[in-house]
Amino acid sequence: VELDYKSIHPHLLYAKAGSTPNREDIYSIDLTWSNTSSQQLRAWVKQLVLVAINATSEKKAYAAFRYDQPTGTRGKRLKDKQLAELLNAFKAENKPISKYLCSDQGISLMAEDSRIATYVINKMTKNNIAVLCVHDSFITEVENMFILKKMMMDAVNEVAGRLIPIDLYDDYLPTDDAGNKVKAVYLKSVQ
Repeated sequence: VELDYKSIHPHLLYAKAGSTPNREDIYSIDLTWSNTSSQQLRAWVKQLVLVAINATSEKKAYAAFRYDQPTGTRGKRLKDKQLAELLNAFKAENKPISKYLCSDQGISLMAEDSRIATYVINKMTKNNIAVLCVHDSFITEVENMFILKKMMMDAVNEVAGRLIPIDLYDDYLPTDDAGNKVKAVYLKSVQ
């Protein structure tokens, strides 16, 4: 099973600002564009915010956003004015952390999330539980899910002084004949 911190860098910025988000989904904004779904807007906002956290200016954030978009897509063709509208909508919803955008916060946030990962790995290893770290998510055996979740909660509380929501990803687990997720998979060892 894979457990993933939800929006870790924005949450770490909220901790730095001494505040909390006003929405469960940080990347959700109150904005509508014609011929654009709210899911598409959210995806663009998420990508834009993540590059803005690492950028030194809005102009550089917009260029980095477009660079990361697949060739031929609408996202690749978004103009600075449109991207500014998205970023400003995010800032309006997340005022306490807006000052950290486009101010080169990426390195310090990566250092924090590496301390979080180190904490989780060390605690799980000390308990003789296998864990795989993939950026800000961790994979372990299904039967160790609750131990992993506790370690992840302890880690962010220790490093950031607060809790960060955690998502469970189990979409790679097989389903039974009725379409229900199989919560435990036992594999035969290869001899």
